[in-house]
Amino acid sequence: MRTTTLLLILALIIGCNSKKDQYVISGSFLDDQVKEWIYLIQLTPDGFKVDSAEVVIGKFEFNGSVDITELFYLSSNADATKDVFAFFLEPCELEIVIDPSNWFEGTTVSGGSVNDEFFNMEATLNKAFSDRSFEINEKYPSSNEENRDIKNRLIKNLIDSIATIRQEYVWSNPGSPITPVFLSNFYHTLTLEELGGILNKIPDNMQQASLYKRIATYYELSIGQMDSNYNKSTKGEVAKMNDLEIDSSIIQTLANRNPNKVLYIDMWATWCGPCRQEFPHSNRLHEVVDTSKIAFIYLCAASKEENWRKMIEDENLGGQHYFLDSDLERDLFKEIGGQRYYPRYLIVNKSGELENSSAPRPSSQETKTLLEKVSNS
Repeated sequence: MRTTTLLLILALIIGCNSKKDQYVISGSFLDDQVKEWIYLIQLTPDGFKVDSAEVVIGKFEFNGSVDITELFYLSSNADATKDVFAFFLEPCELEIVIDPSNWFEGTTVSGGSVNDEFFNMEATLNKAFSDRSFEINEKYPSSNEENRDIKNRLIKNLIDSIATIRQEYVWSNPGSPITPVFLSNFYHTLTLEELGGILNKIPDNMQQASLYKRIATYYELSIGQMDSNYNKSTKGEVAKMNDLEIDSSIIQTLANRNPNKVLYIDMWATWCGPCRQEFPHSNRLHEVVDTSKIAFIYLCAASKEENWRKMIEDENLGGQHYFLDSDLERDLFKEIGGQRYYPRYLIVNKSGELENSSAPRPSSQETKTLLEKVSNS
């Protein structure tokens, strides 16, 4: 009898513990829609992990276990290129109602404390920004240049103030699942000493979050780059593209300047945070591929020339660097097709043909393999 009682108690304990990391997502759509499947996506350092659920009469469900609370995505497609809603997957019962006409702003989530805190905070900050920017626009109409200057300065100060609130949250709440999300928006603007200080405050369990790992990798690569013998003498040409003689196209011009080489082209802008976050990975990639076969090309556009030159120095970037004015930027996007966005990566084969117009980022493990495959073909 005693043995049976102990076994029952043990079973109850195991049963309770097994439920601590369980989640259930009960989802529905506000309006009728034709999607048959919906995808639950986790961002990982190596790419994505994707789960799927069938949509039946406008409803769907996901359930399983989650080790830590972190950012996940719901999307109408498995690669999350459109119709995306970001939320925190936490061990509880979540109810998500999707607005198919506006996944980003119209979707709601309830039932989890982390999601409640995050979305309430974002709603408060967004309302404060909206109210204050409305007051600024009313007080300083864009009828003259002086008003425009004042308005632009005040709006910038407002944006900086809201960014400061998120930064203060990071410092004050290192153990919160929200912290890696906020930190991902500004970590590339910090000194390595500041970034290291924040990362050291984040507890061990939160260091398993995918966003934390991505930021930590950036930090480690940046520190390693400082300690290595990699130096600015590895840079090739730094030039304004419109000062060069353009051949039949921009891609062909670059191919002609690098005969019989594969080109890995990094299209970036100085204001683009994700562009800058990839630079340490890009520098690392220089060291692990055969640069006698592969040329690294950086095309900067939609930026100020002085900022471009300064950032090349600040980031200690190797490779060949070209600055494109607005006309050449427009020509390039016509040439490669697709939407205008940054960062964007291209691979050009040894024959000067565009092999991949949407190549993986330097931080992806696919990139080295793909470049070596094209260079050896």
